[in-house]
Amino acid sequence: MRSGFFSLELLYEHAKQDIAPPKGDGRGVKKHPAWSSYSRVRDQIMVEVPESTGWYVWLKASNSNDIEEIRYVGKTTKNQIASLRARLYDHFKRERYSFWVKGKFSGCTHVIWVADENLSNEQVENVERYLIQWFKPTNNKRRAKPKGDLKLAEEVKNIFETLFTSVRS
Repeated sequence: MRSGFFSLELLYEHAKQDIAPPKGDGRGVKKHPAWSSYSRVRDQIMVEVPESTGWYVWLKASNSNDIEEIRYVGKTTKNQIASLRARLYDHFKRERYSFWVKGKFSGCTHVIWVADENLSNEQVENVERYLIQWFKPTNNKRRAKPKGDLKLAEEVKNIFETLFTSVRS
């Protein structure tokens, strides 16, 4: 398994610059100076995210780097958007306004990910259910309870908790 995290600080700094996003919700506005520079910053912070299945967490850390809130837990399976990188790109595209105004991920400071390309969709989904049940993210709909052997789910949870400690330092 591979894992890592990135800070969203550069995207917030970008949003504070004079480049304002289009009026409204921006849907359908494909060419805009704010989007092209936003995309460059997004690509820069996501350079380590693999083209693999796995899980990710959007979180908010305080100024003292304590974890204040786990906002969202997500996954990628082989049937879905095919990789962590592609799935996070999709989030960054749909929620790009969150860096200028209130949105689903407003205030989040980091994204943490764990990748493993050797798992079945059922394993990935079961671990996601476990992570949602364990971390209780504020923006996830509650899902069915995890089933069966939870050894893998515990292992992934422990990796996330270790990365939470890394975010704090």
